Amino acid sequence: MNGEFASIGALLLFVVVAGFQSATPIMFAATGGSFSAQVNVFNVALEALLLGSAFAAFLVADATTSVWLGLLAAMLTGTLLAALFAFLTVTLGANEIVIGFAMNIAVVGLTAVLLTTIFDSPGSYLSATAGKFPMLYSDIGWLAVLAVALVLLGHLHTFHTRAGLRMRAIGQDPAAALAAGLRVNSYKYRAVLMSGLLCGIGGAVLPLSGLQLFSVGMTAGIGFIAIAAVILADGRPLLAGAAALFFGFTSAIGIALQTYGFPNELVLSLPYVATVVALFVKAYVTRRRAAAAKAAQRERGQARILVNA
Repeated sequence: MNGEFASIGALLLFVVVAGFQSATPIMFAATGGSFSAQVNVFNVALEALLLGSAFAAFLVADATTSVWLGLLAAMLTGTLLAALFAFLTVTLGANEIVIGFAMNIAVVGLTAVLLTTIFDSPGSYLSATAGKFPMLYSDIGWLAVLAVALVLLGHLHTFHTRAGLRMRAIGQDPAAALAAGLRVNSYKYRAVLMSGLLCGIGGAVLPLSGLQLFSVGMTAGIGFIAIAAVILADGRPLLAGAAALFFGFTSAIGIALQTYGFPNELVLSLPYVATVVALFVKAYVTRRRAAAAKAAQRERGQARILVNA
């Protein structure tokens, strides 16, 4: 067989490695977004948190030649941007979708201006000093392992800790949680800040795991894919991580298909098409379940009427 892949085994290995590589930043963002979703805060600013953190990581790593200082800067930047989102939405009560989209647009513009101002290189800049994170196997880095571990820890936190139970209680009925003495806004802040911290790690992966390159809009919508993963998972970290892996492997399959002559436009759109299809299926299933629950409730009501007649 001609082309880059000499065997089915090599093709599968490529898909696994590239899939994990593509899914790593999505897993971080989706896990963080699931925490926000649990307290009923829909964090639409995941794209902004990833992109802002990616620029901070690249800037500091380029200046200090340390990817770890770059990672620290990314975590701080993601947390600060999340704090801004939490202040505007939780404290001031602004609409989450409006604030999220405003932050997404603002960070794209801000990073583009800073890239031109600091590096005198509009569009993109390749660093000779930034370095990159150490790899565990081929192009799978240690941060990919951390992403998987955090998905599992997030699941344990959500369903097997008192704090996770309280967060879910706040998300289901904030008024009842407040009446029970829970500090609702405090838990919301913690959840949103955690999403920022995790997005910071995911953002650092983007410029410091490959070519040590930053380009304008380099997140390319993966923050919105992470939001889709959160929606599909209903705020459950384990399912959000699984959805992130699905989208990552979809992207890897698309790259592999390029070697077989498929149009670039088609294969590059594959993960986004998969996202839309997955959300459509989710909406359809949710609607069917709601209709079935409503029908069952109506039947129970009719049964009571017949019994009492």
